[in-house]
Amino acid sequence: MSRARLSSLDTREQVDIDLAAVAVEAIGGDDKGRRIRVAEALMAGRLGRIRQDGRRMRDCSTTVLLQGSAASAARIVPNRCDSRFCSLCNAHRHRKSRDRFQRIVELKDTMGDKRLRFITLTQRVFTSESCRDALDRMQREWGRFRRSKLWKDHVVGCVVTFELTWSTKLDGWHVHAHLVASGSYFDQRELASGWTGGDIVDVRAVTEGTERELFKYTVKTSNLKSAQIQEAAEALYRRKLTRFYGAYLKVKPVDGLDQAEATEADRMAVSYLARLDHLADPAEMVSYTWKRLTWVARKDPGVPKHVREFAWKVIGELLADLAAKSARKQRRV
Repeated sequence: MSRARLSSLDTREQVDIDLAAVAVEAIGGDDKGRRIRVAEALMAGRLGRIRQDGRRMRDCSTTVLLQGSAASAARIVPNRCDSRFCSLCNAHRHRKSRDRFQRIVELKDTMGDKRLRFITLTQRVFTSESCRDALDRMQREWGRFRRSKLWKDHVVGCVVTFELTWSTKLDGWHVHAHLVASGSYFDQRELASGWTGGDIVDVRAVTEGTERELFKYTVKTSNLKSAQIQEAAEALYRRKLTRFYGAYLKVKPVDGLDQAEATEADRMAVSYLARLDHLADPAEMVSYTWKRLTWVARKDPGVPKHVREFAWKVIGELLADLAAKSARKQRRV
């Protein structure tokens, strides 16, 4: 099968032409230029691994992958770069952590006083400090605080994510931590007295929007220059920014994606599409460009009706998912 290499811009244009009008709004055109700018900055980096991340980000969501087998339900999803800087992939990167967090919420009655607390810890900004040094300083302060008697007396388990931004006002890297913790009552003044890394400490009850705040992103790129993007990429390399501690460690992540039971028509459609790619094993991954997928769904005269219906169904699922993400983004504006 011929697999055309598309750029992200080509993908958007193909969606405009071939898919329903909802796709135009769902994919989020306002974010396209920023993603391209960040990818170009990464591709201009001095390290090979950073340039490779930029190329993967440039090609993100330019191909759709049919994942599954003839024995299980399959769906078509876009290829992903999994970059910390990619707005399309951030939710996917945090999926396992979000699923694990939801299981923690369900088990909260077995931990501490049965209440979840959302805590924010900030760090002082120094103008001349590098991004790597700012992250190292934050994680040292967090490690010291987490091992203190004050913390151990009040917290039995927590999940923390570190967020990186550039402060234009103070002209320096600003790192802060978002946490959800279980345990006993923790007075804000007492908490602030134990946290010496920064000036702002906030404690509040976990609400419906807490999950978005906890797992939304690790770095903001909207006000970063090209050199700053490269510096952040080097500083974040192989650095784990989401961590679970204490009782939360006992809540293990679920391996693999949950798949609904496939109908007979779905199994037949997956097998048919696999044969189109000359694959003997339908469990192998089949790759389609957007153009080929819409051709299967709309124009290919040789495709049976049940295969065409399957293609439209998975396109609809993908567009519904994109529309839901767009709606959530609009509510947060």
